[in-house]
Amino acid sequence: MRSVIVAGAAVILVGLAWAARAQAQNPQTDVAGFKSMWEPGDVAKLRAEHKRVPAYMTEKWDKPKRLLVWAKPGVSGKIEDTSNWTVISEPLAGNDRSNRGFGLDEETDILLPKADKKYMVGGGALIKVRHLTVEDNAHLELFQLDAKGNVWVHRRGQLHCRNTMRFTGPRNTFFKNDKPALTPQQSNAIAGWTFTESPAGGTAARAAADARKSGSTEATWEGIGVAQYMFVAKDKTASLEFIGVMCPDDTFEMSSGITVVAEGSKCLGGKREQTFVQADAVLRLHSGSEYAKYNDSPGFLSDLVVLGKVEAGTAENPLQQDAILGLSAKLYPEYIAQVGAKLGAGSGAEGGEGLPSMIVAPGGRIEVHTADPAKARLVIAYSCRLQS
Repeated sequence: MRSVIVAGAAVILVGLAWAARAQAQNPQTDVAGFKSMWEPGDVAKLRAEHKRVPAYMTEKWDKPKRLLVWAKPGVSGKIEDTSNWTVISEPLAGNDRSNRGFGLDEETDILLPKADKKYMVGGGALIKVRHLTVEDNAHLELFQLDAKGNVWVHRRGQLHCRNTMRFTGPRNTFFKNDKPALTPQQSNAIAGWTFTESPAGGTAARAAADARKSGSTEATWEGIGVAQYMFVAKDKTASLEFIGVMCPDDTFEMSSGITVVAEGSKCLGGKREQTFVQADAVLRLHSGSEYAKYNDSPGFLSDLVVLGKVEAGTAENPLQQDAILGLSAKLYPEYIAQVGAKLGAGSGAEGGEGLPSMIVAPGGRIEVHTADPAKARLVIAYSCRLQS
């Protein structure tokens, strides 16, 4: 096993180069209901096979103070309407204005069961929960979500916050979004982009529009964009593990704690804003995983600013295959000046200087732990995600 460490300050600029792409894990569609994703014996089995045991598997959870189960699967309704819920254990109560009197708290678990047809559950100013499960054909549309436990969105379920999704607390948790991981070529086609077509579209755009109208989620972004803004603000030693594929539409910030991208998973940061790995935060990539921008941002600020740490593998669980850190290709300086003149002061482009794709600030660091440097690397390269 070999480890490599890069300490700040450093800047990295990315050109138009292709990189090997990571493969996504198969979605676990065979697990139904409000069960755990793993069986009790799985931890011992992983250890016996010398495989990584995710930190969330080691957590022990008591029963919730209350469990809310949507009483009418297949029928849409408002989250605040208590007649829509079957409440197990402690009744709903309280006058918490942030929940419009709904009375949820961080000891409440929520389950939206699967249904034969799609249904929408919406509302709530700020919904605080412990665990949340959204099963097939359920669509939960919120303004803001604060989760201290596990969040699991099944293959044909959907979760979206019009404003902020926050993950907090001292426990090791996961956010699993069972969606197919799109290659850059697929995501570019959905947006109407190819290397020879203009952003206005063409056959690729028409095909993508037809796919959306048909309700197909096999090759669209449906269900992958989960929030406008996303913040990981766990306690410093606690982790949130992303499993599957997901992206915030705009801002993504790792304020504190450990943000883990699981094997074969993809976490795609916001479109326009810089992503920060703050001083008390770690971004950890495992084998076959990818972190990249949702799209190429050639005229905006640097994609990633590392004040804390980026890890590829760990000393205990080194990389067994490549992990991808995808970055935007920034505009040449002469074009930066033109963009800055149009965007005006404060755009980050007005200085007329070439923008780095990533900044490792003083005190920041990148660590790579690999079982074989020839086969398992941290690949930092152009993300190839063209839509902008």
